[in-house]
Amino acid sequence: MKLNTHMIPGGGARLVRLACCWATTGILLLAPRLPAQEWQYLNAGRFTLAHIPAERKLATGLLAELERQQQQLSERLQFRPRRLLTVFLCPSQYSFDYLTRNLVPDWGEAAADVGQWRMFLKSPVANNGRALQPATLRHELVHLMLAEMVLPHRAPRWFDEGAATWLSGETQHISPTLISSAMATRSLVSFDEIEELLTFPNPRAGLAYSVSFHAVNYLIQQHGEAALGQYARSLAAHADPRAAFQAAFQKDLWDFEAEYFDYLRANFRWYFLLDDNVLWSAAILLLVVAGFIATRRRIKRRLKELEDDDHSPPWHEAGPAPQP
Repeated sequence: MKLNTHMIPGGGARLVRLACCWATTGILLLAPRLPAQEWQYLNAGRFTLAHIPAERKLATGLLAELERQQQQLSERLQFRPRRLLTVFLCPSQYSFDYLTRNLVPDWGEAAADVGQWRMFLKSPVANNGRALQPATLRHELVHLMLAEMVLPHRAPRWFDEGAATWLSGETQHISPTLISSAMATRSLVSFDEIEELLTFPNPRAGLAYSVSFHAVNYLIQQHGEAALGQYARSLAAHADPRAAFQAAFQKDLWDFEAEYFDYLRANFRWYFLLDDNVLWSAAILLLVVAGFIATRRRIKRRLKELEDDDHSPPWHEAGPAPQP
C-alpha cells in the first residue's frame, strides 16, 4: 500500500504544497479505534465520504467538488476510473495522524492511499483554519487515477509527483530558485534519487518536487498534455519505466533525462540571484560597502583639512587703527 501525501513543507509566508509517497498497510483496520459512533457517510458515484455530523455541510460540498474534479481529470487523461474510493474528512490532527499511522508530517494537508483506494483530508478545524482547496482534491485524485491507470505496475515518482502538481495547477508553489541554487552547488537530484524522495529533509524534498514538476512540464512541451496518459498506459504494459518510456516516445528515458537537465541549465541557472535571501544578503553587503566608502571619504576630508591648517601662515591680531 502506498500513501501519497499533499504537504506544505516549512512554514511562514512561503508555504509549499507538495505530494509524496509513503508505504503502509491496513489503514482501515485503525478506524474502529476512533469514535465509531461519530462517523457518518455520504455516497455519490464512486465516492464514499466519511465525516462527523458537525461537518455534514462541508462534506456535502466536498463530495460534489470531488465529482467535478474527477470528471475534468477523466477528460484530460482520457481515462475513466472504475475503482471505488473512500474519503475520510478528518476532524482533528489526531484522527488524521491515527488513520495514516503518523507517517505524514504534521504539515501534511492530505494523503492518498493508492494501495487501498482511500483519501484522507484535514478539515479546516484540523488544519489551522485553512479551507480545503479544489487543487488539493485534484492533486490527490491524480495520484489515485494514475495508480489505477498503470496497474498492475507503478509509476516512477518523478512522473507521479510531477503530473499531480502539473494537473492540479499548483505551479505557483514550485520554486525555480531551488533548482538554480542546486545547480550552483552541484546538488541537483536525478530521477533515481527522487525515488527516495521521502527520506529527504524538507528543503531537499522541495527540490525533488520542483525537479519532478519541471520534468513533466518539459515532457508536455515536447509531446503535449496527451503525453501524460500516453506514458501512464505504457507503464501499465511495461514494468520497467525505461522500457515504457521507449515504447511511448521512441526515446530512451536516460536520454530524456540528460536533455531535460540541459534544459534546466539553459533556463534556470541564474534564478538563484532572485532568491529573497540572496537579495537581502546583496542589499546588506551593498550597505556595508557604501558605509565603508563614505567613512573613508570623511576621514580623507578631515585629514586634508588638518594638513591645510598646518601649512597656513601664522595669524596675527590686528593692532588698533591709527588716529587721524
